[in-house]
Amino acid sequence: MQAARHRRPWLAGLLVTATLIAGCDNIEPPLLPALPARANPSYAPGQIVWTDLLTGNLTRAEAFYGPLFGWTFEPTADADYHTVHVGGSAVAGLIERDQEDEGEAIWLVYLSVPDVSRASRAAAGRMGRILMKVKNAPDRGHVSLITDGEDAPLVLLRSANGDPVRTDVPVGGILWYDLWTHDPTESARFYHDVAGLETTTIQTRDGSTETLLGRDGRVTGGLVKLPWPDVGANWLPYVRVDDVADTARRAARLGGRVLAQTKDVAVLQDPEGGAIGIQSRPNGGTPR
Repeated sequence: MQAARHRRPWLAGLLVTATLIAGCDNIEPPLLPALPARANPSYAPGQIVWTDLLTGNLTRAEAFYGPLFGWTFEPTADADYHTVHVGGSAVAGLIERDQEDEGEAIWLVYLSVPDVSRASRAAAGRMGRILMKVKNAPDRGHVSLITDGEDAPLVLLRSANGDPVRTDVPVGGILWYDLWTHDPTESARFYHDVAGLETTTIQTRDGSTETLLGRDGRVTGGLVKLPWPDVGANWLPYVRVDDVADTARRAARLGGRVLAQTKDVAVLQDPEGGAIGIQSRPNGGTPR
């Protein structure tokens, strides 16, 4: 049975995000940074190739994430969109929604697909919502803003410049993604139909098991059952850090909260309510 949907007050803010990503019929779309900045002829269908934080206050978000992760920020042609940089490379974006909109901050992932129109139709057939029909965003490519069957938001993307090449993730970079969901089985079916993702089960370093989503031998992220019944489904990015405990303490001093923590992994909440994971790993090791 399809899991019950949870009230998502930030959905109104996502409509503002849709206008920022690709404009609307009577508004010239803004010029956002290309993904990647330099053309790459190859694609990685089924991979998350970018992520944006939808927040009600850019200044407050930067005051939290900058000192916490060593992030720097660069304005774009659109004042409501800033890119996040680590070691000179762009790793994410920040989008400021209308501060009067309800809801907490949330991370929005971009999922690479070969055909955005086909993937959008498949999403609708699996109880997804199409918040923005397929559009051509200058420099970004073909995009469609949707929610999955449990209302987790994401952007379907066929990048105009190819997909970013995966490299070793530096401290401060996005290391991993998890899909937190109330119904992992139904979520697996959704992403199989929409993006061709398959599930595999692995044993982690601590001896537990984990379900992964992936395609063509590449891992997209983890599939995690939500332990909190009143929390809506969402994609959660994890930032690589040197010391989880120290980063968690500094997050609290900067006005955030620690929602869950182990030795190597923690989930934090920023001052605007946005959740983000942090994780350490041995040099050359793999997530988890």
